[in-house]
Amino acid sequence: MTKEKIKIAFDTHHLLLENAGTKRVTVSLLKEFKKNEDIQLSVLSPGYSLKSGKTVPDKILGHLKRFFWVHIQLPWLCVLKKTDVLFSPEFNTPLFTFCKRVVIAHDAHTRAQRQYVSKAWFYFYYMPFIELPIRFADVVFTVSNFSKNELSKLMGINQEKIVVAYNSVDELFNQNTLNEQQQLPAGLKEKEYLMFIGTFESRKNVDRLLEAFALIKNKNSEALADLKLAISGNPSKSKYSDRSNDIVQLIDNLGLKDDIIFCGFIADNDLPLVYSNAILIAFPSLYEGFGLPILEAFSCSVPVLISNIEALTEVADHAALTCDPNDVKDIAEKLESLIFNQKLRDELVIRGTERLNDFSWKRTSDLMIEKIKELVR
Repeated sequence: MTKEKIKIAFDTHHLLLENAGTKRVTVSLLKEFKKNEDIQLSVLSPGYSLKSGKTVPDKILGHLKRFFWVHIQLPWLCVLKKTDVLFSPEFNTPLFTFCKRVVIAHDAHTRAQRQYVSKAWFYFYYMPFIELPIRFADVVFTVSNFSKNELSKLMGINQEKIVVAYNSVDELFNQNTLNEQQQLPAGLKEKEYLMFIGTFESRKNVDRLLEAFALIKNKNSEALADLKLAISGNPSKSKYSDRSNDIVQLIDNLGLKDDIIFCGFIADNDLPLVYSNAILIAFPSLYEGFGLPILEAFSCSVPVLISNIEALTEVADHAALTCDPNDVKDIAEKLESLIFNQKLRDELVIRGTERLNDFSWKRTSDLMIEKIKELVR
């Protein structure tokens, strides 16, 4: 008698939204889930046809359409497909379902940094339609022990149903996979640059990074005359428009207009080349749940400067240089240390390569699927 497979509905609607690390997490997990022979996987997204079992991509996913998908269409599809477990890999999960459900809550940054969101959005959308459904989930996966403690402390989620499942790095970041089809953004070709990968959110601390970069450029005007700071994204197209406008103004005030390169959208396939050609990756965040660029930099043999916050030091261990994210001078001093000390950079690259062995998408997906099996036994 053949064993009946567990029916898992895998929600991928956020892949239609902005490009971010959570998209790469979802894609990597999806690859591993598809390899598991104990489950029957349905990949669901707006545009999914129950009749054909295929999705016609819906490229425009506004707030109302996203709400309708998560809280109405998705639960109904799970009923029609007789789903055992709904898997939501990125915060948003339905308020009500007729099956078991698990969700990945990557961090608790909205709760931790409430000063950056409007009261109306927090109380009338975030609380009832993001946080409350996460609390109702049968299992909450998160990406670090730090985030587990934050979710429990700030969102009141029972620690017993929070499971730490570390992120890993996509195979496309393996240096052996670099090829001629990958391209550097036009502004980075034949340039020496430091790289920042992230959004323009306040918690990413781009403003202090810019101030620190200005300090080292002014102090070492001749030695670093050609050095650039490359920033992923485009301020004019950012959803954080107020913040990005402030950043552009700060660049002008610091006299860095000719020293900053905004790379615009960088395709995932091109990211490894962008990492590999950087002198270092700067990641001085004020708040994170994991910090995927750390592992991506390790995989590309690039040294990393991180802030000394708990989540990032948990991930990097001793394989990255740390700084105080609130101290511009300290950020500048650590940047100088990495730029001028080749021995230190080489040592961190070796440590980073070793640290990568502690992370695996297969181990993470196996852990998740095992917890899902426990739900339906």
